[in-house]
Amino acid sequence: MDASELRAALDVAVAAALEAQAGVLASFRDARLAVDTKGDGTIVTAADREAEATIRRALRASQRFGAIAIVGEEQGLDEGAGGNDLRWVIDPIDGTLAFARGNPLFGTLIALEERETGRALVGVVHLPALGETYRAARGLGAWCGDERLRASSCERLADATASIESLATFRRNGRVDAHQALVGACGRTTGNNDCFGHALVARGALDMSLELGLAVWDLRASQVLVEEAGGATRVLPAGREGRWDFLIGAPRLVEAAAELIYARK
Repeated sequence: MDASELRAALDVAVAAALEAQAGVLASFRDARLAVDTKGDGTIVTAADREAEATIRRALRASQRFGAIAIVGEEQGLDEGAGGNDLRWVIDPIDGTLAFARGNPLFGTLIALEERETGRALVGVVHLPALGETYRAARGLGAWCGDERLRASSCERLADATASIESLATFRRNGRVDAHQALVGACGRTTGNNDCFGHALVARGALDMSLELGLAVWDLRASQVLVEEAGGATRVLPAGREGRWDFLIGAPRLVEAAAELIYARK
């Protein structure tokens, strides 16, 4: 895709994310919101399902990109017209637990990826409750509004502020040793997870982030966002089919963290 096509695809993705915003915010902090548990133990709400349906309709309405395959967390894969090597990837509400608890640090993720390579070309991270839309496309930079985003240039783990999931999460994934090593190596740690944490990495407010066991819709949009902001990403097998560990941040930190916790795995 050339620059004009990438810009057009990015505009479609941003518009689709914004299309779902009203419905998502109408359900946010609504005492009537029902929360269900899916087969994999994660939670889902009617707002998740409705937001994904809205986003799919918006993408399908595009004359240039409406026939492309779509895969989403709640409704699975729709091949569209077929015969295209691109695919839209949707997470209608990333951070459903935060959303259901009334925490504003959730968002909508939309990416356009190359199906064969999994390389993200376009990414949107929209944070409805914060009124912020992060967007990026290959070669066009990463932006939030009119602000050009720049990832951290921190070079030493000892100087880094890193978002690292809880010890319980590492224990569930059989990686207690990795948690101990990373927490011990980093200067400071926080728990800003999901797309909000990814956005903080893209704008340089966090130096690095590691999340375990993500699905493709959890990471594709953030992948291009962080890389276009000058950061680095690693998508590493998590030991479960269809799940990935997602390590992002300043390039030197990502390299050092990967060596520290994955070379010894």
